Amino acid sequence: MKTTHTLSPRLAVTALVFSSAALLGGCSGEPSAGDLEKAVAANASQGAEQMERLSRGSSKSFMPQVHSVKKLGCRQDTGAAWLCDIELDMTPPQGVRGKVPTAMRFIKGSEGWTASR
Repeated sequence: MKTTHTLSPRLAVTALVFSSAALLGGCSGEPSAGDLEKAVAANASQGAEQMERLSRGSSKSFMPQVHSVKKLGCRQDTGAAWLCDIELDMTPPQGVRGKVPTAMRFIKGSEGWTASR
């Protein structure tokens, strides 16, 4: 005799809610240290490209160099955005390399995390 197992409608709904929450939980959440570093690098690269176009190649000495990004902490701003305190190891234009604490906003989009001020 073959037995079939069926879920009660209430149990099926409960299972659906918990599995959906688990999937959404994996998609949301604060950015990792690696996410922050990639977003800051992309932001710096985009800024360098804009300066390059505007100055026709004479802007290299005016662009800061970001060597590394250290995540200090994040707090949620909106559903897809986080405000993060970070420490930038950088060399400012015509300056001395050092570590600078700053706060940036990071937004989760379809392409990944992006940084904004």
